[in-house]
Amino acid sequence: MLYTCESCGKTRLDMGVDGERSVLICPSCGHEKAFRRLPLFAIGGASGSGKTAVCQALAGKVPGVICLDGDLFWDRRFTQDAPDAFYEYVLRISANIAQSGVPVAIFNAGFGIPGNLESCPSRRFFSEIHYLALWCEEEELERRLRTREGATDEFIQGMKGFNAFFRFGAPGSENGPAVERLNTSGKPLEETTASVREWIEKNREEVPGWTLA
Repeated sequence: MLYTCESCGKTRLDMGVDGERSVLICPSCGHEKAFRRLPLFAIGGASGSGKTAVCQALAGKVPGVICLDGDLFWDRRFTQDAPDAFYEYVLRISANIAQSGVPVAIFNAGFGIPGNLESCPSRRFFSEIHYLALWCEEEELERRLRTREGATDEFIQGMKGFNAFFRFGAPGSENGPAVERLNTSGKPLEETTASVREWIEKNREEVPGWTLA
């Protein structure tokens, strides 16, 4: 939808964007077309931090927002020659969904890291990306992961390190887009879900025809 010109019919992944006017500009013929430039909500965190459970709890429960589990789009081929292709792929899908007037909230570990998204070509289709990182105390993270079938010691240790990354942030990350952090330790799912919904509502933009009940 966003990449095909309605005038000349050519598909261009390098479609130009005038962000101030929310207008697409075809590089082939110069045709201009208005589009919806909505925000994106990116929720990340290590395995065991609560992302999937919260996504499932919020799906269909936040009027005017589509909650998607980013793992649904994952494929092993994304780890090969172009590791960043996964983020670009999901951004393309989310930007096209937004053309219906409904912004997207993506739940995926890597989406809590601004560096993974801000350099993607399709970043320009969003007015803003709001970042939220879920984390929990190390002991609780291990307890959660120990209940999962196939969770090896190596995997758990890796997730502990990833969890610390989201908890404290990477060196130099303070120079990029702000990432809000939410501690899910010792909280029932309902409480964490309510906090994430409040975060979405707090950061929403006023878009004509879009309201959160």
